Amino acid sequence: MLGKGVACAELARVVRAGGHLVIGIGDADAMAKMPFTAYGFTLRPVPEVIDALERAGCSVTHHELPNPPIPHHLLVATPA
Repeated sequence: MLGKGVACAELARVVRAGGHLVIGIGDADAMAKMPFTAYGFTLRPVPEVIDALERAGCSVTHHELPNPPIPHHLLVATPA
């Protein structure tokens, strides 16, 4: 399985010039309380995902979407 750094670098590599990556993830703390996440989910804190995208050469805009019961995060990444 690829690490998040390798995956983010590959995403940044394949985006068309001038393109954007849009990644939507559920809030890791809220997701950890859901019974189904114990079965094959890898929960990552949003700052960790943003850091991986930035290390891959992207600038990242973070939008929080308070969507009960699971808040969502929308990350828009633009490769350099």
